[in-house]
Amino acid sequence: MKLENIAKRISLVRESKRENIMPYDNFYDRVVTAAGLLDFVEGEKADRKVRYEARKYLVVALISGMETYFKRMAQVFIDAEWINEEFREILRRDKISLADLLDIKKKELSLGEIISVSHSLQDLDEVNYFFSKMLGVNDFLKELETIEVEPDEVVPEIWTGC
Repeated sequence: MKLENIAKRISLVRESKRENIMPYDNFYDRVVTAAGLLDFVEGEKADRKVRYEARKYLVVALISGMETYFKRMAQVFIDAEWINEEFREILRRDKISLADLLDIKKKELSLGEIISVSHSLQDLDEVNYFFSKMLGVNDFLKELETIEVEPDEVVPEIWTGC
């Protein structure tokens, strides 16, 4: 992908983000909105086509939210330099010129931003590969299975109906 396109994508991401929003909050906002719409449509006993579209929108919001979440997390990890040496394998696929380096400096683009918009993270296999390499683990998704988290907030009613 050309740096000009990458810079445009980064600009769009920057414009669409609320200030200091965490990756989880972005995912939550997207999904709660879609789930709220579905809950409303189902409660109103809308016609079948409208219910179908609301359900489809929820799925799209989940996938989009997941990709945005993982891209933002990748940006955070990369910019904080919490990356494994093996991760360079992925980065070696990308080529940039010295002119690109000048533009990156001029436009104040971070490495995390560039990488996060340059790689697709819509597919769980790709997410697993990308994060496994970045964090230096054999299987990122298996690692996630071992983590236990105690929720510190009440689950909104809207989630219980999904």
